[in-house]
Amino acid sequence: MKKTAFYLIALATLSIAAVSCTKDEAAKGPQFRISMESASSKTHFNGTNLYWTDGDQFAVYDANNSRALYSAAAEGDQALTATLNIMDGTIGDGPYTAIYPNSIATASPSVVTLPAEQASVAGELTGFPMMAVSDNEELSFKNPCAILKIHMKKSNISISKIQIATDQYINGDFTIDYNDGEPSLTRTNSTNHTKVTTLTMANPVSITEGADFCLYLPATQYGYFLLKIYDADGNILSKSFTGLSFGRNQYRTLTIPESAINFHPGDLTGEFTVNANGAKVTFSRGNLYKNSNQYYFASKQYLRTESNGDQDHLFTWTSSMQTAYPPQNGGNQSWKVLSKDEWQYMMKTNGGRTVSFITPSHTYTYHFLAAKVTKENGYNVNGYILFPDVFYWPLEESKLPVANKFGSQVLHWDNVPVFTNYEWQMLEAAGSVFLPTTGKIELGTAREFGSGSYYWTSTGNTSDGAYSIRFRDGAISPYYQEGRTDQWKCAIRFVKNVQ
Repeated sequence: MKKTAFYLIALATLSIAAVSCTKDEAAKGPQFRISMESASSKTHFNGTNLYWTDGDQFAVYDANNSRALYSAAAEGDQALTATLNIMDGTIGDGPYTAIYPNSIATASPSVVTLPAEQASVAGELTGFPMMAVSDNEELSFKNPCAILKIHMKKSNISISKIQIATDQYINGDFTIDYNDGEPSLTRTNSTNHTKVTTLTMANPVSITEGADFCLYLPATQYGYFLLKIYDADGNILSKSFTGLSFGRNQYRTLTIPESAINFHPGDLTGEFTVNANGAKVTFSRGNLYKNSNQYYFASKQYLRTESNGDQDHLFTWTSSMQTAYPPQNGGNQSWKVLSKDEWQYMMKTNGGRTVSFITPSHTYTYHFLAAKVTKENGYNVNGYILFPDVFYWPLEESKLPVANKFGSQVLHWDNVPVFTNYEWQMLEAAGSVFLPTTGKIELGTAREFGSGSYYWTSTGNTSDGAYSIRFRDGAISPYYQEGRTDQWKCAIRFVKNVQ
């Protein structure tokens, strides 16, 4: 896709949500007074400053690790100090450990759970993690994370969600090390971590007057950092960075000028090299299907079709696919299908991509994976996951399939890994492409539905036939189709050249 200019500006320092609650009269514990480490590190972030707000909820632990729920009463407007009053639970004597917000607290005062989704509230950030340790009722909170503020200039679009995909684990369980007032987070051995965080919107947010979007991340050095912004129609604006550092108690502003707000309708973000000259393509957001004599990209990669016909995802070969089957939701882009040689180069010759997850790094000669992806309704779809040129495994190491599943023979679909719908969303956010099994029409008969995949190439052969690419039994190979009539049909997955 076309490269656009973004500007990253390092700024000063930094979150929190207002939630009302009612006190449990049986709750017992001391009252606390809380403060901040600096005027720029408060609990609610309005794009410039952080501050405490009434109703902020905290978890407070005593010396025996008993836990109670506390609520804040801010001492003024945009206050740096507040009083904590117990709402539920019972705690005894200190030393005390306090965690904000209560939603990330666990049974242990030394472990927090960073969420995979954060909510965007009118351009502000809520629930920015903070910690405090004290021998008395004075709690001074410190910030172990950093804030990213995405500032978008004016544009006539609305934003529906924002995703960050990195080479580091950024959500799940983390151990807190208070470090004498310099708190840090270390990933635990639990299996709930991913490298993708999503900023959700209750409704699409218009940026006709410009807008800010804020989210928090663990403070660390990121070797790879992918930003994906979705408009209300599901189109994506993306930009990747390398060597991006976030310090504790710091925020950075990423400014996206109006000239760079250029969404490309219909395509995904992962880039694939398809020949020795370095030409790259991105894939369409889904397979092509026909509905009421018009053509569309499926809204999900694992969907073969969204019409009522069970063969509406299969087409006859033509030398000009986009002209014959113009996608209505393709944004008038220059779509094409890969040639036989481009498919083979991408899947075989251009081997050895790195599938990385901190340490170690795994390299495979092939870079696709036979797998099942679970739909929202719980049904598993057989297919093939393709990994782009730059890819960091976003899930736990335990979810990484063994090496012989990458591009080797998989004789039965029962042997392939199964990814939940959520796990697939993480793989997709990191740039993966999914090709669902499609079957084919051969001599007018439907064959291999649910087990084999046949995707047209642009390569014809003689006046009567053309090549498809066959994915079957975990392997890929060109497959010659003997006809170009309705008796011979295969699936189409469009691509677009990266400019």
